[in-house]
Amino acid sequence: LGHAPNMKIEHLQNFFGQLSPDEAIECLTQLLKNGVRANLRIVVEIAKKWSEQFTPKALIEMFEAFSCYEGIYWYTVSFVSECKDKELVFKCIEAGVKCSASVPQAIKFVTQICRVHEHYDPKEVKDFLLDANLKKDPRPLIYVCDRFGYVD
Repeated sequence: LGHAPNMKIEHLQNFFGQLSPDEAIECLTQLLKNGVRANLRIVVEIAKKWSEQFTPKALIEMFEAFSCYEGIYWYTVSFVSECKDKELVFKCIEAGVKCSASVPQAIKFVTQICRVHEHYDPKEVKDFLLDANLKKDPRPLIYVCDRFGYVD
């Protein structure tokens, strides 16, 4: 797996599809250990392809072990629009805010989720956004507070 960045993503996805979920997560973890920056795109693409088999919870925990919020963001944006799991929607919001310095469009996506998504815990999101102290773009917090009556 040391040469994964030089391999075709389709071949890697097929290989990972043949592994058990535990083996696959272990291999993805090794890829991240070998270099988050070099392997992040590959890991995210494999995670998106096999999300159901590997489970979102296990994949997010793997990214969190590396404090790789960019990985969580790119992984969760692939399905969060249709997601009804409040915890997964929150993970996408959290990751988008935490990686917004390196992924400028992330805060726009977080704003969109806060503005229109129906499946998140507004109190949890409001508290997180308050703690995040969004000085550059407070719109996600404004939308949550306006939509759910947190405005005095």
